[in-house]
Amino acid sequence: MAKRLKNIDESQKLELLQRMEAGENVSKLASEVGISRQRLYEWRDQFRIHG
Repeated sequence: MAKRLKNIDESQKLELLQRMEAGENVSKLASEVGISRQRLYEWRDQFRIHG
């Protein structure tokens, strides 16, 4: 079973977004940390808007 993180800090979010942008499967990334795909896309959009 995939390891689930309870709290994801900003550095972990950035790492996930970098992996996502590098072409990793978004569903697998989300499953790896126990969040929804939609959450990753929300973080990506927030990062693009706010940096």
